Amino acid sequence: MKVTGNVKYITGVTQYVVDGNDGEINVDTSVYAVTIILPNIVNSGYENTEKGFVINDMGNAGTNNITIVAAGNTVNSSSSVVISVNSGTAKCSIANKTEWFVVTEPTTSSAASYLIYDAYLKQSGVTAPIECDMNAGTIVPNVANPPLQDTLLGVWSYVSAGQFNYTKAGAFANRAKVSVKLSDNRANQGSDILIYPYILNDNTIRVSVFLADAFLSPAGVSPQNGKMYAQGIEIKVYL
Repeated sequence: MKVTGNVKYITGVTQYVVDGNDGEINVDTSVYAVTIILPNIVNSGYENTEKGFVINDMGNAGTNNITIVAAGNTVNSSSSVVISVNSGTAKCSIANKTEWFVVTEPTTSSAASYLIYDAYLKQSGVTAPIECDMNAGTIVPNVANPPLQDTLLGVWSYVSAGQFNYTKAGAFANRAKVSVKLSDNRANQGSDILIYPYILNDNTIRVSVFLADAFLSPAGVSPQNGKMYAQGIEIKVYL
């Protein structure tokens, strides 16, 4: 994300359309709540660029919110993002050609300071992992249960044998704010497995699954399908 352009002060209005020459936008909400409209990414020629904007509240967003929307685009896979804390800031960057990625700070006292995906996963065949749960504390997953927590709202996909992607546009751009934790797991064949998660790019976390015993074989190691059986995973993106 690159913030270039003019510093703009907005006061006495209920709506402002962001101009391509803007960089930092300071919003006075002492009288009105204000809606900020980000430009359409493709129509503005921002596709494949690092164009960004910073939107600052001048001290009253806790009373009169700042709502950030986008012209013909989504914002964090939704229709809008709200600054609802006094002196809050929103950093707006391009996730893809149809979506803005907006990080607000600080969060309200009642809100979490991160987005999270926390789930047990099962995988079989040539399909993407699916969420399951631990039945009575044993490794007997009940299939098609929702995640334990999910404010990150990414999507799993199958890549190749033993390799799977968790994708959320723009969510992993700041590597220092991403945390991935795994709980203990034992493969359904009774063999230990090793799982290697890493950030593939700004949009994707790749998870590779191996049989631990394979590392002792001179034939080499390759990822394996069907070895995740109630595998716990937690992904956090700190704001």
